[in-house]
Amino acid sequence: MLRSRANRVLRQLTRTGGRCLLFSLGHFLRILTARWLGLAPAHGRPFVLDTGAVSVLGHEHGCPVIRAGNLAAPRCGRPARSKMPKPRIRTNGKRRAAAKAGYPERRRLSEL
Repeated sequence: MLRSRANRVLRQLTRTGGRCLLFSLGHFLRILTARWLGLAPAHGRPFVLDTGAVSVLGHEHGCPVIRAGNLAAPRCGRPARSKMPKPRIRTNGKRRAAAKAGYPERRRLSEL
């Protein structure tokens, strides 16, 4: 079943004649890579494809090849938010909660 699906995707890709971008689960992409190289689907097992990784399939001298495999995807956008809780600062001027949590004391700009 996955073999026929991979073959169908590869036929569609070769018809386009240009660059294509695919997103899929790692297991299917292993089979797709094996089929790209003309191997049986079971031979896709040793191809490591991490989540979010980029791999590039191509041709060299008319033969299908893996140009790049399992590259770390470039980070885009804003960094992830910190999971650390914000310090609790008491309004009565005591800053013990922040000190106990190991946070530096906050000061207003006018206090500096």
